[in-house]
Amino acid sequence: MVYLLLSALLVGFKTEQLFLAGFFNLLYYASIPTRKFITGFSIFIVFWIVFDYMKAFPNYRYNAVHIGSLYDLRKDYSVL
Repeated sequence: MVYLLLSALLVGFKTEQLFLAGFFNLLYYASIPTRKFITGFSIFIVFWIVFDYMKAFPNYRYNAVHIGSLYDLRKDYSVL
């Protein structure tokens, strides 16, 4: 419930988050083999959550995006 509440506050409610929470709980409480599977698979779920929360704090709000300088650098070295 904390994950769903925090997700709703930070990035907005999405059905994928509800699916993720339901899928995790279903497999965790279904049986011993599915609990072992979801425990081993949980690193991918953590990556999913971290990737989803990256949308709450986009980099362009905190740092300038330097696209022009990279383009100029490549343009200068492409002549060589």
